[in-house]
Amino acid sequence: QALSDESLKAEDRKTIADLHKSLDALFDHARLPDGALLLDRLRLALALKCLRTPNLEKRLQGLSEVKDMIQLSLRKQEYLDSVERIERANAERERRPHRSGGTGVLLQMGHSSPE
Repeated sequence: QALSDESLKAEDRKTIADLHKSLDALFDHARLPDGALLLDRLRLALALKCLRTPNLEKRLQGLSEVKDMIQLSLRKQEYLDSVERIERANAERERRPHRSGGTGVLLQMGHSSPE
């Protein structure tokens, strides 16, 4: 059933946020492979509905929702970029040749090599 402008106007921000949290938990529990994508699409559809309503408060709410989703997306991308940098650095360290013999261990521990 379509959400009318009047129905949307009656819903407060907390109710909509609670709906998002409930759906997120449901999708996570159901282990839907595209759960996050489905929830993002729902949030965007609802934000668009808010943006198109004649009610200023709801239009601002829709704009805020889009802004929040963009910020979340940027944080996720920054996290993924940092994980990738760490993985590359670890792979590079593993490719470097290691010193053989006991002197490397002694030097690492702050001792001089035996002569």
